[in-house]
Amino acid sequence: MVLAPAVALGTLIYCAAVAPLHSDPVCIVGGSGALGFGLAVRLGRAGLSVVIGSRDQARAVEAAERAHAAVPDGAFAGRPNAEAVQDAEVV
Repeated sequence: MVLAPAVALGTLIYCAAVAPLHSDPVCIVGGSGALGFGLAVRLGRAGLSVVIGSRDQARAVEAAERAHAAVPDGAFAGRPNAEAVQDAEVV
């Protein structure tokens, strides 16, 4: 994954330029929320394997099931955040 510097409100931050290999799973921390879920679906449609992280494992699994319903040929998994970040590249 390539890191690109970005400036926000006068402070230097880093944003991930999402360019993992298609074989690398991607982790979306907070993927059960509206924004993270939308990102997970878009990445799944692009052919990436997505691990959806959440503080609550049941919410992560439910989000992965909803994502799979939206993208039937996508590869989605739901895990607690701590496990999700170990399974994939973090976005």
